[in-house]
Amino acid sequence: MRSWFVLLEIALLAGTACVPADEALPLGSAQFTITARGSPRVFTENDVIDGWTIRVDRFVLAFRTMTIVNLQDSDQCSYRGRGAATNVVFEGVEGRVVQAFNGLKPGVCPDVGLRLGAPDDRTTLGEGATLADLVGLASGIPALAQLEATATQAADEGEPARTMHLSLRFDATRTATAFGGCRDGTRGAKIRPEARDAIFVSFATEAFFRDVIAPVATLRFGPFADADRFGNDDQTITMDELDGLRLGDVAQTYPGVYQLPSGASTGSFGDYVRAQFQFSLRFGDGGLCNGIEPGTPIDQ
Repeated sequence: MRSWFVLLEIALLAGTACVPADEALPLGSAQFTITARGSPRVFTENDVIDGWTIRVDRFVLAFRTMTIVNLQDSDQCSYRGRGAATNVVFEGVEGRVVQAFNGLKPGVCPDVGLRLGAPDDRTTLGEGATLADLVGLASGIPALAQLEATATQAADEGEPARTMHLSLRFDATRTATAFGGCRDGTRGAKIRPEARDAIFVSFATEAFFRDVIAPVATLRFGPFADADRFGNDDQTITMDELDGLRLGDVAQTYPGVYQLPSGASTGSFGDYVRAQFQFSLRFGDGGLCNGIEPGTPIDQ
């Protein structure tokens, strides 16, 4: 009887040895879908406190890579495959990028992050993006994102309705390119044997219109209209015009709001909008990522 158990054990070991390393039975995987689809495309006058309706027309992003590690155990989250190309320009409102990590040990990979970056000679076109998008981000001072939106305000009595176009280019030198500390109910990703942890990561385009740097805040368009009025007043709002408007003047016009993460109201309104980019990334089920380097040690 004992010899029968020995033979059975040998047979089981031999069967397991035939399984390819990437598909080893005890291992699992994680898949991240990066998009801006999770954010409403239109913010109505019920959403925007000063009566504007904002429609996000396009949101082009230059994606670099996702990262998944365990700072306490470097072997825990080492992976054997990646399910999508890195360095992709895509249109976030309509498109998406998928990153898959295979051959992960079961357990928690807590230090998940995402990195954007201006296009380079290895960058390819993703969903919804055009060659003109890629060239536009790469030209001049390289940029990692371009936001196009249209804002309308109903007419007051005796006044015409207003329509303004927003064209904001987020350059890579003054805008956060890295997002770390991603967490929802679980910090990072939870790997289960023979299963894939599917996580959606979405950019919240409403973040740029928040009057406080917080995940939930009032949306307001007034300062953008002010920037154009004090700029060239052509009904097209650019980042140059936001940079020409002092944040201190905005905070004085709208008391109690429009402060940087430090609590200061120094610099320009453009600095404030770029700071909001750091806090625009949603993670999983009601979670978020912060504008810090992936893999930065943080409290559990």
